[in-house]
Parts: sequence; C-alpha cells; structure tokens
Amino acid sequence: MSVAVFSFIGMKLKSCNFIDCNLEEADFTECNLAEANFDRAVLNRTVFFHTNLEQADFSTAIGYEIDPRHNSLRKA
Repeated sequence: MSVAVFSFIGMKLKSCNFIDCNLEEADFTECNLAEANFDRAVLNRTVFFHTNLEQADFSTAIGYEIDPRHNSLRKA
C-alpha cells in the first residue's frame, strides 16, 4: 500500500495497522494512534504533532522524526 502526501488530521486510528506502507509526507496532526503498528512503514517527512502515539510500534519503521515535546509517546 502506498499513501503519499495524505492527511489524517484529527482521525481516531487507535490500533490501526500500517504494514509495508509508504506514508511519506503524511500528516498525523492531532490523531489518536495509540497502539498503532507501523511495521516496515516508510515515514520520511511525516508529521506527528499533538499526536497520541502511546504504545505505538515503530520498531521496524524507517525515516520518522517525532518530537517528544509535542506528542504523547508513553511506551511507544
């Protein structure tokens, strides 16, 4: 699956699976991504701002930058 330059702003995506996805330049501002799985996802230039990423799995994702001052990352 490939999603490029897509906006998920404000969406509730708890426990969502983003497996083998190209999410380059996607915008996850103010999303609930708690417990989301980003298995082998490409996240170059993806925006996470005021996003709930608690318990999200980025262990095999690549290219992401997440500012802990502006996102909830407990147990991510």
